[in-house]
Amino acid sequence: MSISTVRSRALAAGACLGAAAASLAFVPGTAQARAESGAARAQAVRDWNAVAVRTIAGEAALAPPAAQLYLGLVSSAVYDAVTHAPPGRASVRAAVASAAHDVLASYFPASAANLGADLDATLASVSDGAQEVRGVAVGEAAAARLLASREPVDMSITLPVDPTPEPGEWRPTPPAFAPMAMAWLGFVDPLLLPSPTSIDVGGPDPITSPEYAADLDEVQRIGELGSTDPDADAANGIFWNYPVGVLYNVAVRDWASRTGMGARATARMFALLNMTSADAIISCWRMKYDEKFWRPITAIREADTDGNGATTADPTWTPVVATPPYPDWPTGHGCVTSSFIHGLTRLTGSDTIDLNISNPLTGETRHYSSAAALMESAFLSRIQLGIHFRDAMEDGYRVGQIASDRGFAAFKD
Repeated sequence: MSISTVRSRALAAGACLGAAAASLAFVPGTAQARAESGAARAQAVRDWNAVAVRTIAGEAALAPPAAQLYLGLVSSAVYDAVTHAPPGRASVRAAVASAAHDVLASYFPASAANLGADLDATLASVSDGAQEVRGVAVGEAAAARLLASREPVDMSITLPVDPTPEPGEWRPTPPAFAPMAMAWLGFVDPLLLPSPTSIDVGGPDPITSPEYAADLDEVQRIGELGSTDPDADAANGIFWNYPVGVLYNVAVRDWASRTGMGARATARMFALLNMTSADAIISCWRMKYDEKFWRPITAIREADTDGNGATTADPTWTPVVATPPYPDWPTGHGCVTSSFIHGLTRLTGSDTIDLNISNPLTGETRHYSSAAALMESAFLSRIQLGIHFRDAMEDGYRVGQIASDRGFAAFKD
C-alpha cells in the first residue's frame, strides 16, 4: 500500500484523536494483516535507531552534544509509539517507522527524501490492511505529541567573552580561537529533569588549590603532544575521540540484536539511555556556560598567572588534539558516558556488560565485559588527549550518574 494511501486511511482511523483511539479504530475495507513476528518488530526498532543516528550525526552532521539531544527526542517518540501499538491490533513496525520518520523529518527537513525512502521500505515489509493503517496512525500521533511538547530552540544564545579574562576563566583556544559552540544547549528544556540547573555538583577546584595543581601537572605530563610519560596513552585517547553517543547507540543496538531483546524492551532501553544522556549533556552545557572554566592549554601556558606556587607555565605546550571550542568543566564526554553506561547497568542489574565499541575512524573494535573498565578507559582518554582536567572528568561522571538516576525515577512506562 502506498504511504499516501496508508496515511489517508490512518487519518480516517482517528489519528488526530490520539494514539489510544487510533490503536483501537476499525478501518473498513482493508484486509486483515498477518501477525508480525517479535523478531521483526524488534528489528524495526533497531533499524530506525540506525536511521536516527545516520540522519542526526551523519547527514545533519550535528556536533556530538547537540546530536545527543535529538537522539533522546526520537527515542522518546518511538517508545511512545511502541507502547500504544498492541501486537495483533496495530503494526508495531509501522508505528515505529512513522514516529521516528515524523520526528526526524520535522527537525531535519534536508533529509526528507532519505527518510521517506526509509519509511516506504519499512511499510513495504508490512502486510497491507487494518494493522498497518493503525500502526501508522499510532506512530504519527506519538510524533505529534513529542513535537507539540517541545519549545522552539533559541540557537541565538552565545557566551560573552571578557576581553581581559581573569585567571581560570575560559577564553577561545588555539588554533581556531572560536567562540563557545552550542551555548544554547544549556538553555534547552530537559526531557526528564525539571530544569537545566536542577543538578548541582559544586564547581571546579579553585586554581590556587593543591587539587588543581595536581590535576594540571597530570594533564601537562600525559596530555602533551609527543609525551613520553609512562602514563601517556595517546592511542587510547584517539580511540575514544569520537561521538560517544553514537558509539554507545551502535553498541547497544548490536547487543540487543545478539541477545534477542524484544521490541518494547529495546525501545525502552533506547529511550531511557538516550533521554537521560540528553539531560546529562543539557545540564553539563549549562554548567560550562555558568562556570566558564579555562581549558588545560590556556591554564598551562598561563600558569604563571594562576597564583598557585605548585604549577609551572609552559608557553609552548600543545595537547594531543585540538581543544574543542567550549569550557572545560564539566566534560560532556564524561557526562554522556556516565549517564549511558550507568543507565545500562541499571537495566541489566550488574556491572557485567557485553559491548563491542567500534571506532570507524581508527578501525579498532574493543570488547568490554565490565562497565567499570569501559568507564575508566573513557575517563582517562580526555586527560590523555590534553583537553580536560581530572576534576572535569570526575564531576562530569557525577552529573551523568545523577541525570541517569533521576531520569529513571521520572520515566513513565
